[in-house]
Amino acid sequence: MKRWQAVEVVWRDAHGGDLGWTNPENLEHRPVKVRTVGMLYRRNRDGITVVMSKVGPEIGAYIFIPSGWIESVEELTKKES
Repeated sequence: MKRWQAVEVVWRDAHGGDLGWTNPENLEHRPVKVRTVGMLYRRNRDGITVVMSKVGPEIGAYIFIPSGWIESVEELTKKES
């Protein structure tokens, strides 16, 4: 995959929060599935960095996802209408 290619990353993440008073039987005890869409900046054995916005050489928002958390990475292509 080339740098700045549009990609969709499906990955598993930790979660939590303060729901107020709640029954612990209602808590999900597993990672949640997350879908992140953006532009590929870098991918190697450590993980993948996806950029959300780019203007010239500067970026505005990115996420690094560790390799072990990634389920799939798919290149996104422009659909013909």
